[in-house]
Amino acid sequence: MKMLKQIAIVTCVIVGGFAFPISAGAFDGNGFKLHVGRYENGSDLQFSWEVKPPFHYDVFNVRVHISDGRELPQVEKVGGAQGGHPLRNAEVGLTYTFMVQGCDKKTFGSKCTSWSQIRFRNIRGNDVVDGP
Repeated sequence: MKMLKQIAIVTCVIVGGFAFPISAGAFDGNGFKLHVGRYENGSDLQFSWEVKPPFHYDVFNVRVHISDGRELPQVEKVGGAQGGHPLRNAEVGLTYTFMVQGCDKKTFGSKCTSWSQIRFRNIRGNDVVDGP
């Protein structure tokens, strides 16, 4: 157990109370690499993603579903090859499903990827989850 803690410290960078792991995860079938981290205060979460090169999108759509049945409104985020979405005041003990899709805007609508998702259970000791 002591060795595991040492390995985790080596593979994370802490910035402003938030642990960012050094990414070694795989891309999912839609070309996304997903990550959720919890701030030290325990009530704020950070969902982040990157897309497999050479992909680049005009915008990203983000959805959050909560295990108590709530669904937060869809949010459009600035495009590119990576992005993030904070979630403030996340209740401890609930599971949050974060979803993202990349879209290229066209004259007559948008062309979007399928949704990629990652689940995060907001409990003490569960500070970082990587997907897919």
